[in-house]
Amino acid sequence: MEQNIKDFLDNYAPGNHWSSKSMELSRNEDKGTYWYLKKFVTFYYYVFIQKKLDRDGLRQISAIFENYCNSVPEEARDKAFSFFFERDLRKIDEIITLNEYLFNTDAIANDSAEMDNARKYYFSYLLNIDEQNPEKELIFTTTIAERNYFKGIKLAKDLFEDKEKFKKLVPDVHAFLRNQRQILYVLGLVNYTKINNKEEYAPTDIGKHIVFANYNEMILLLEIQKLRQVSRNPLVIYSEDYNRPRNRQIKENADKTIINKGHICSHPYLVLLRYLINNKELSTKNYMFIVSRLSNLHNLENCVKLTVENVDVLPIMVNNKDKEYYTPGSNSGSDDFVLRPEDFSKEYKKYVQGIFSVDADYNSNLLSIGKLGTHVCKISNLDKASALYKNYFNIVKYLDDVYNAIYENIDNVHNKKYATHINRGRYNYKNPIYLAAVEDWLNYFVSSNTNIIRMMLKTVSEMNGLQKQNIKKIYPYLCEQVLKVKTAQDIENMFKNTALLEIETPVVVVRNKVTENMLITESKKYLNIMNDFTLERKRNVALRDQYASFKMQHNHDICEICGNKLAKEVNGNYICNYHHILPFNEAGALGPDHYLNLIGICSNCHDKLHSKITCNERKEMYNAILINSCFTKDVFERILKMYKDGYLFNASLEYAVAMGMITESQKIEIINSRS
Repeated sequence: MEQNIKDFLDNYAPGNHWSSKSMELSRNEDKGTYWYLKKFVTFYYYVFIQKKLDRDGLRQISAIFENYCNSVPEEARDKAFSFFFERDLRKIDEIITLNEYLFNTDAIANDSAEMDNARKYYFSYLLNIDEQNPEKELIFTTTIAERNYFKGIKLAKDLFEDKEKFKKLVPDVHAFLRNQRQILYVLGLVNYTKINNKEEYAPTDIGKHIVFANYNEMILLLEIQKLRQVSRNPLVIYSEDYNRPRNRQIKENADKTIINKGHICSHPYLVLLRYLINNKELSTKNYMFIVSRLSNLHNLENCVKLTVENVDVLPIMVNNKDKEYYTPGSNSGSDDFVLRPEDFSKEYKKYVQGIFSVDADYNSNLLSIGKLGTHVCKISNLDKASALYKNYFNIVKYLDDVYNAIYENIDNVHNKKYATHINRGRYNYKNPIYLAAVEDWLNYFVSSNTNIIRMMLKTVSEMNGLQKQNIKKIYPYLCEQVLKVKTAQDIENMFKNTALLEIETPVVVVRNKVTENMLITESKKYLNIMNDFTLERKRNVALRDQYASFKMQHNHDICEICGNKLAKEVNGNYICNYHHILPFNEAGALGPDHYLNLIGICSNCHDKLHSKITCNERKEMYNAILINSCFTKDVFERILKMYKDGYLFNASLEYAVAMGMITESQKIEIINSRS
């Protein structure tokens, strides 16, 4: 054990603590898992994003809450309805609408700071926040009593003798929102920007999913966000005086260990689970002194066996090592350090909530492997815990395979930033390398990666022995709206690959310049399949990747049917579906894997093409390809070229005529082109 302690301390570095923003949005201990988060995010979406919350909008929120309440355990439903309808939106005539509350005779601009402040008051009203400070409560309740922010503020101002104090209190009524919006940002549920000195938080894909998710879907989505996190080095407070010997030593130690050795834990959640399964339980104290200090440099086989209970001297040794690096915070006593025990307690609960049930869950949490106590969580089902860890390990391996470059970049820029601060330098936050790494990281962290969702559904299925058909019933929004799983065959397809559940593999960006000649060469591989029917007919992923890269490298950022701009994906290409004009798998079509048979389109157009549309509707959509495609050829020209070069059978032409892609006379012209 002494060697284990030495190994642990040698590779331990202050500044690698996993503490960041805790998940305080789930702080209600007498409520079910993430109830408060669901309520908060839903109201936030409608008030700050939609910005027009009339009676119809209130009815939509009521329907969302009712759906969520009906998805919680039956024993908890009455409690859930009481919580979500604490301010009962179903009593529509009694509720103030956002439009009514914001109505202003002075016509203040909709995007002004004052209008933004009014929305924050209205958000507090919906969330039914009780203000502790009597003066702030007076301001707030006056606006609610008047059912209008602007009228209420004028009346409240007359109640204050000290007008300057009133002016300072008005924007501080909703102080709780500042911290909680930052938490949403850390969780990847909102994006943050600053426009005209005003903070703007827009929902991410994951954030939007949270709005419409039910009880089980909420838990699954938050688990995904935990798995995607990487550990970041919080800055340590140092004294300004580097002439003092102790502070010079602090700097030298930091240079030697934290920066040069790269103490970082890329996947802290997985490390925590490994420790937990090995020890069958995890206490707040063990998390504080051991687990949150582990890094990639540790030998986990040895470190997971460390426990504070078995090694009485470990807290003392860790605290002593902390003292080599930390100086007290500005408001702390001489024996306190920058990171406090309560920080670790909050962070510990953030990680384990979701896989350890609380009382209001009534053992219904499908990802639960035990019970969450006040100071310790214990595994009650080791088989489920092992299945959870095995699947999470595969998900992390998948993340590493696809996004390793993004992980490395964000680690590097954080370490360089950290080193600059330690050396008392001024870090250039406008550095293009830094900005690119952060943008890539944020895009990755907030994206709705359907492969991870599929793998999480596989995790739930294995842990609970669920039938595949039940998955769609338990996770209806994720299956139908996100994964587009609609039929029994869709479910079979989703689960057919036990190693990696994916309908379409992630696009891999081709770094070298892609030319049309390269696409022609890659397309020729399909001729081998046509000439030898013993070969398996499967999609050429390399061709799809080259096509995606061609679009990106030529800045072709629109859907090739509707022309709408595409969002950018974390891998560098655009977020779009790659569709075969002549279907690849449909009987009779025999659509080839050829670059002229491929188009990159948005999900809306893709869904429409795979639905029951008329020939005229399909023809109208395909006519737009000439204008919007990165290759200026219409469908007729494409089919003509592919047939002439030997990629199509006559049956394919018959299919094209039947589907309204070409006319009968065009078919004859195409056939004659070979002669």
